[in-house]
Amino acid sequence: MPNSALVLPYVVEDEARKKPFTLNMEISAILCLAEAQRKKPGILDASSEKISFISKLHHPIWVVPWKDSCLLVDGLELLSYSLPYAKIPDVELFTEEMKRNVADKEQFHSSLREQVQTFEKAESTSISLEAIFAKEVLSVLNEYFEQVSALKEKPTERVALMSPKLDEKTALEKAARAVDLWRQIQSDIKGLQYAVSVLGEETSFGEEKILREIEHVQELYEAEIAPLKPIVEKRIEELFLKRDAKISKLDKSLERRLTARLKEKRRHEGELERLERNLIEYRKRRKMSKRRGDNLSTSKWEHRMKTHQNKLSETRRKLQSVSDMIGQIRKQSEFDVQEVKNEYQRLIENERRQILDLEASRKLEVDSKEKQIEGMKAEASAIVEQIWRLVELKKSEASRIDEVTIPHRVKAVTLLCLPFYLVRYETEEDVRYLTVPPVIAMDFKGIVRTLQKAVHRFSLQSRIKLLLRSKSAALENMLGKVLVPKIRSDKTLEENICELGVSNNILYSSGLKDALAKGIEELRNEGWVSQEEKEALLKTYL
Repeated sequence: MPNSALVLPYVVEDEARKKPFTLNMEISAILCLAEAQRKKPGILDASSEKISFISKLHHPIWVVPWKDSCLLVDGLELLSYSLPYAKIPDVELFTEEMKRNVADKEQFHSSLREQVQTFEKAESTSISLEAIFAKEVLSVLNEYFEQVSALKEKPTERVALMSPKLDEKTALEKAARAVDLWRQIQSDIKGLQYAVSVLGEETSFGEEKILREIEHVQELYEAEIAPLKPIVEKRIEELFLKRDAKISKLDKSLERRLTARLKEKRRHEGELERLERNLIEYRKRRKMSKRRGDNLSTSKWEHRMKTHQNKLSETRRKLQSVSDMIGQIRKQSEFDVQEVKNEYQRLIENERRQILDLEASRKLEVDSKEKQIEGMKAEASAIVEQIWRLVELKKSEASRIDEVTIPHRVKAVTLLCLPFYLVRYETEEDVRYLTVPPVIAMDFKGIVRTLQKAVHRFSLQSRIKLLLRSKSAALENMLGKVLVPKIRSDKTLEENICELGVSNNILYSSGLKDALAKGIEELRNEGWVSQEEKEALLKTYL
C-alpha cells in the first residue's frame, strides 16, 4: 500500500452513544449479521449455505488535488459520472464576422439578422467522466475527511486493499479529463462573454456611425434651410402686403358702390316716412268730415288716402329693392375678399412648403436611420439574451463538476482506503456475496426510546442493523448494486477478491476466539443479543 494513504474508519460512533464501540464488538456484530442472513435448511428447501469467508476489505479511491479541493477517482473504475454538455456555436467565427462587417452598416445589420438564431439553441450531448464519483457518494466521503483525527491515526489492523485497476498515473488522467472539461466549460463561458463584449462594442460602433450620419444629414438640410428661411419669410411678408392692399381696394370699391345705394335707400326711407305721416293726417280729416256729415269732403280725403297708399306700396317696394341690392353688394364683397385671402393663403403656403418639405424630408431620413439603430439594437439584444442563457447553462455545467469535488486540500495524490465487509456464501449450486458498508454504531437505550418498545421483539438481523446503521445509502448502492454484480460478471476480479478475502478471512484469524468471546459478551451486556443467541454463535464459530 502506498505511503500516502488514508485509511477511513469502518465504524463511527453516534453522538448519543455512551460506551466505546470496540473492534471486538465490530467483529461480533458482523458475524451476527452474516450468520443471520445465511440461508438455512427449511421445510421446502433443504439447501443450506456455508460462509466461505468474512473479510474486511478496502475499496481503493484516489484523491487528486485540484484548486482548493480534490477529486475522487474510483480505483476499481466501477463508477462513472454523466453530465449534460451543450456544444456552443463557433464563437470565434461569430466575432470575426461582426468585426469584419461593422464598417458597412447594411452588411452589419444583415449579419445580425442572419445570426439572430445562432445562439438560440445549443447541441445537447452527454459526457461520461469514467471513475469519477457522483455527488451522492461524495457527501459521506466528505464527512470522513472532516474526521481529521481518524485520518491521522495509523490503522492497528491489517489493511486488505483491493488491487486498484487504475494506478496513480491513470487516476490522474481520469481526474485530468474532468479538470479539462471544467476548463473547456470556463473557456466556453469566456468565449461567450467575449462574444457579448464584441457584439456590444460593434453595435455601439454601428450606432455611433449612424448617429454621425444623422448629424451629417441634419447639417446638410440645415445648410439648405437656413439661407432659404429669410427669403421665404420676405416673400410671405410681401404676399401679406399685397393681400392687404387688394382687400383695401375691394373695401374702397365696396364703399363707393354702397354710398349711392345707401343714399337712395335713405331717400326712399324719407319718402316712406313722409307718406306715412300724410296718410295719418288724411285719416284724421276724413274722420272729422264724417262727423260733420260733409260727404264731399269725406270722399276727397278717401281719394287722397288711396293715392298715398299706392305711393306707400311703391316706395316700400323700391326700398326693399335697394336694401336687397345693398345686401348683394356686401355679400359679393365678402366673397371677393375671402377669395383674395384664399388665393394669397395658397401662395403663402406654397412659399412655406419649401421649408416644410425640406424639414419633412430631413425628418424622414432621420427617422429611417433611427429605425436602423432600433432594429440593429433589437437584434443585437436578442442575440445577447440568447448568449447569456448559454452562459448560465455553461455555468450550471461547471457547477456540476464542482459538485463532484470535496472541499479539502491534499498536497499530493493520495490513496483513500474505504473499508467494508464482504461475506461470501456458498452452496453446491451457487455462490452469493453480501457487502456491509461503513456504519454508525448506535446507542441501545436511544434505540429503545425511539421505538417505544422492546428491541428483543425484533429478529437478530434487525437488531444488528439497528446497532450498525448504514452511514450512507449511496455507499450501500455502490458496494451492493455495483461492486457485487461486477464481481459476478468479471471472473478475474472475482478471483482476485476471493484470494484477498480468503487471505484476510476473520473466521480463520488467530485472535477470533478471544475477539468473539469478548465482543459478543459486550453486545449481550448492551442488549443487542440474547444469551441463547450468544451461546449459539459461540458454538458455531468457536
